[in-house]
Amino acid sequence: MLNKKEIERLRDFYKLHEGESCWIIGNGPSINQTNLLTLKGSVTFAVNAFITHKNFERLLPTYYVATNPRLMRSDFLKDDLIPRLQKNDITCFLNCEAKPIIGHPYESLYYIETTESPLIVDAGYNLDITKRLHGTRVSVVIQAVIPIAVYMGFKQIFLVGCDNDYKDLSMEKAHFYGTAEHCPNLLKLNNTARELYPSYFIKKETTAIQNSLDGNEEFSIVYREVKKLGVKIYNCTKGGKLEVFPRLRFEDVVKKTTLNRIILHSSPLRKIDKCCAEQLLPAYHSIVISNIDKNFDYGEMPVYEQEILCKLIKNQNPKTIFEIGTFQGATTTHLAANSDAIVYTLDLPPKGHIDYHPPDMNDPELDVYPDQPGIKHFSSAYADRITQLYGDTRSFDYSSYYGQMDIVFVDGCHHYDFVLRDSLNAFKMIKPDGMIIWHDYADYAPGVMKALNVISERYSLTHIEGTSLVVYSGKWGEIDNKSEINTSISAYSETELFNMVQKMIDEKNFALARTTVSKSLEMFPASVNLLYAKAKINIETGHIDEAQITLLKIIEISPENLNALNGLASIEINKGNIEAAIEFLRDILILEPNNQAALALISDIKTKLLSLSHAKKENLY
Repeated sequence: MLNKKEIERLRDFYKLHEGESCWIIGNGPSINQTNLLTLKGSVTFAVNAFITHKNFERLLPTYYVATNPRLMRSDFLKDDLIPRLQKNDITCFLNCEAKPIIGHPYESLYYIETTESPLIVDAGYNLDITKRLHGTRVSVVIQAVIPIAVYMGFKQIFLVGCDNDYKDLSMEKAHFYGTAEHCPNLLKLNNTARELYPSYFIKKETTAIQNSLDGNEEFSIVYREVKKLGVKIYNCTKGGKLEVFPRLRFEDVVKKTTLNRIILHSSPLRKIDKCCAEQLLPAYHSIVISNIDKNFDYGEMPVYEQEILCKLIKNQNPKTIFEIGTFQGATTTHLAANSDAIVYTLDLPPKGHIDYHPPDMNDPELDVYPDQPGIKHFSSAYADRITQLYGDTRSFDYSSYYGQMDIVFVDGCHHYDFVLRDSLNAFKMIKPDGMIIWHDYADYAPGVMKALNVISERYSLTHIEGTSLVVYSGKWGEIDNKSEINTSISAYSETELFNMVQKMIDEKNFALARTTVSKSLEMFPASVNLLYAKAKINIETGHIDEAQITLLKIIEISPENLNALNGLASIEINKGNIEAAIEFLRDILILEPNNQAALALISDIKTKLLSLSHAKKENLY
């Protein structure tokens, strides 16, 4: 049985990966012919004896599930499985029958209640892991993994190594590890199964056929139930006898999902690297800051964190700052006091506001709510540089701030989904060399920790030692695991990479677009399309001179490129270099007399010249 605390711990996983995809790796013999290392970077579940696989340490699955009752009482569990999982801090879900034997050896171990009776064919298939998971005739651990994945919110589940082909039930044929002679405790476990269930192995051929049939029947129930929730399961196993789920080629799915890994890479329990404030800011002790409030109220930032935050701000010298989560406005005031920036700060509307809604007093994350958000900055000396915005971060329209912020400070609701959403909007708001700072990366805010751990797989984050502050800076480098990203990108053609970058530009995700196009150009340095995408990113983010250099490079490669010529003409017009713009436009119209973009630019020139002419006449009189 699970106690209340164990159930509450499981609830932390509810919708943790909502809308994402994952892989469940079975122990069938087919994985010996499958390149599992191509799954590195995806969210993966491994089961039972997978720690004996030759590539376990190189792959390091995200989650591990073991439910077999015999395994729970084995030396293999105590002496082999748990030590290796603990060493690598892999989140593990175990049948609670193991609890009296091993207890809670490490933080990332969770118990679930599974039973061999009643069977799912009689009692139905339960998808709530805080309750008992019903049994199966052939004790298929995969049928315990699927409820965990569904509970976490995954919408696409890919199976590999799920052969459901028991053949003659000989150990060397039923599982990838063969006779398991390389692992004495596993060999002993397998021999124990033979001793406990001798009849199971007597009529090998008949039993094998029946097991495969039973497995398909039970998986049919599984498939029917998950489809009701909009969850799709695909079988990517090479061969085998599991025919319930639609089949897809393993290699095809890996290639297709690689793009999703680049766009939103996730591994929820990765720990963020730490460094001290002095390492982060070499001139830390010489940075002079202003306005430290040593009498802080509940819900505000402690003095030592205020000091570090203010020095980060001062060092960055921002012109624009966006704060998510105003509260009383003390931190807002610090942001303004230690910069010359225009500060935008967002919080829920106060009482009396047309959009006010009473907070949920039953939710400890939503009941910390002042009568008037921002009350402290309203009366500060910096009020003229602070704009108070009101709205719910779940629905607020940030689009007018995309690519405009030097710094975004995220300190809103601590729930995982709020933090993740706020953070993704923060990345859209910062300039390519901008900074994001988060508060409350600490045990008291598990939602913040989980969200930032997920984000840290995609972006290089730094946890400032001794604080709850986490920092990202475009100046320090964006994507972690660069060799993996390079490997992933290498699987794509020039056209596919251009489309990928274009999608990021359309979504205003300029930071990720900049990194991706840079990596792509390492492979295709003379790609006109990728160079043009790079120029567009620079134009959109205000780096006009860099854009101009890139467009000129395109002209060197392709002198008749109309997009580059139009871009150069537009830049020269905006700089006031009309003669230079006309030269580019002349080239365009020679190549394409009716080019609409060029004709529109000529119209702009005429308008500017006409305005200039009127201005000169007024000055003469």
